[in-house]
Amino acid sequence: MQTLPGYLSDLRVVPLQQLLEEITLSLTAEWPPFSSAEIHKALNKCNNSSVPGPDHLSWRYLKRILYNEGCMTNIVNITNACINLSYWPMHFKKSSSIIISKPNKSLYDSSKSFRPIVLLNTIGKLIEKVINNKIQVHTICKGDWGTKLQKNSQLILQFVIMIQLTSC
Repeated sequence: MQTLPGYLSDLRVVPLQQLLEEITLSLTAEWPPFSSAEIHKALNKCNNSSVPGPDHLSWRYLKRILYNEGCMTNIVNITNACINLSYWPMHFKKSSSIIISKPNKSLYDSSKSFRPIVLLNTIGKLIEKVINNKIQVHTICKGDWGTKLQKNSQLILQFVIMIQLTSC
């Protein structure tokens, strides 16, 4: 029998096949549709001074645009369609990279003196934030071990990989 680290002591160790069966059984619930309130909640947490991606759309302008009910409805529909169709538009995958020099380096003749920053499309980032929030609230937190998952990104990654394995 395997022993778990102290912070996981109240989790039980089960064979992988049994765990996959339990996860499959627990994933039968419907995915609730997204709402404009969820979009607004995620949008309000975004920093207006962030640099926009290749779409050149800043958070400040996106917030103004989404005050229009018609525009918000379109974003909600796109978000729901991404989930319902299991499709992520190519437009959201486009990115641009910039290289920033690290401060206080004596020489800038090595790659270690710089760091890359990847800028993604703003609407795609917003939809990712909304999906991430829903996964945390409606999927992971409902399990008896959900609070452990929220505090451990490695466990969350393992959980998502197991979900992917069961859906193949």
